Amino acid sequence: MRKIGYSGKLDEAYGIRILLDAFSLIEDPELQLWVTGSGRLMEIVKEREEKDRRIRFLGLLENRDLVLQMEEEADVLVNPRLPSNPLSDFSFPSKLFEYLLSGTPVVSFRIGGIPEDYFPYLYLAERETPEALSSAILKALSLSREACLRRGRAAQRFIREEKSPREAAEKIWTFVRSL
Repeated sequence: MRKIGYSGKLDEAYGIRILLDAFSLIEDPELQLWVTGSGRLMEIVKEREEKDRRIRFLGLLENRDLVLQMEEEADVLVNPRLPSNPLSDFSFPSKLFEYLLSGTPVVSFRIGGIPEDYFPYLYLAERETPEALSSAILKALSLSREACLRRGRAAQRFIREEKSPREAAEKIWTFVRSL
């Protein structure tokens, strides 16, 4: 059984509906969608879970270790934040940072708040449609186990080495000195 994971706010702006629609386009009976979190669309997630036995709604996980464990056990993680949301151009989804650190392949839309240097580590859905998102998910799932591990390790290294608190402090210090 392969797993797609999503953890976060269950709201329209965060793309949970388009994720559910994308998953419904994938007919693989051996694939599950694990959803954790809470929000206004929680009832829709529960309704979809009743209609599709492959969907598992885990609710709001109180223990952060359980969220991290789910992220590491998943075969693919999805950040479905919508590019059409005006705030997406001005905000960086912290979930993305956490997802990449897990070493699990990550699917995302290309949104303005994500710096360009992250894109080589993501599987991108280039259009905001369920079809494009399901296609990106299937592309990530089509990789061999070795390719997934290689890309996951590269993403972890990128986050640890280039996006660490120390690196951020050095960039701020360099900027301040340049003034």
